[in-house]
Amino acid sequence: MEQKYNLLFAQWMEGKISDTELKQQVPQEVFLSFQKLKKGLEVYSELEQPVDKSWQELEQKITNVKSVKPKNSRILRFILPAVSMAAILVLFFAINNYFSTDLITIQTADNQNKTYFLPDQSKVVLRAHSTLKFHQKKWNKNKEVELEGEAYFEVTKGKKFVVKTHNGWVEVLGTHFTVKSIRDIFQAKCYEGKIKVKFLRQKKSLVLASGMGVEKIHQKIKEIRWKHQNQPQWLDQYIVFQHKPLQEVLKKIEEVYSVKFNTSEINLNRKFSGKILQNNLQKTLKIVLNPMDLDYQIKGDSILLFHPKINKK
Repeated sequence: MEQKYNLLFAQWMEGKISDTELKQQVPQEVFLSFQKLKKGLEVYSELEQPVDKSWQELEQKITNVKSVKPKNSRILRFILPAVSMAAILVLFFAINNYFSTDLITIQTADNQNKTYFLPDQSKVVLRAHSTLKFHQKKWNKNKEVELEGEAYFEVTKGKKFVVKTHNGWVEVLGTHFTVKSIRDIFQAKCYEGKIKVKFLRQKKSLVLASGMGVEKIHQKIKEIRWKHQNQPQWLDQYIVFQHKPLQEVLKKIEEVYSVKFNTSEINLNRKFSGKILQNNLQKTLKIVLNPMDLDYQIKGDSILLFHPKINKK
């Protein structure tokens, strides 16, 4: 019986028999154990990390099971699920032990940029409402970070460095660039050297040099170019506007501070020139609104703009 189970498991793993066919030939508890073992094996193969010692112990247990004589098939029926469960437990504890203290997470709060140096001294400036994750123990082999939000990178030269997001990946060898991934918006800009951008769920990839960028909103992709800019404006404490419509200025404030303006009572075509802060919402509102004789009320993340005389009680 054990030879039959071993053969069926091998055929099932290779896709030669279906789940339905396997269910018809083994008891329910054995099938469930096979499912757990398959899942554990898939996790192990994806991780590519050293749990060899644990795996050797598991193989020895399986070898011991194979040595059980056919006359003990009643015992085997109970041993095989136990061994399969042992496999899952071995893998679970090995994986859990490996990652429990390994994953580093850096987060930023409202109105906060945070500078962080990775193990190879690559510099990351994380923008507000952003999260960066990486595995410290695997860093020397795989320089990979996961980003949600927006960040500026100054990567030291050496091995390939990869920024992963749910929208796309950016690969570099040593350069300065930004990556932004928020919901269905993805953007990458190169400020020095070259970067390679890969879009997830698409075969298309682009190589960008200094002064080049790319942006994908929904499924539309467009290239971005600029001159005389060696770092993103948001690294400074302020953003400069020269005779820009109020609508454009307010849109930028919404992006920086994660707020939403109610502008039904004001003229959005009026022009603004000046600097807005990126770390103080109240001061920013006064800088922009006072010259235009506008007032505001903040309720949560919503800001109502109005003319004081009209709304004066």
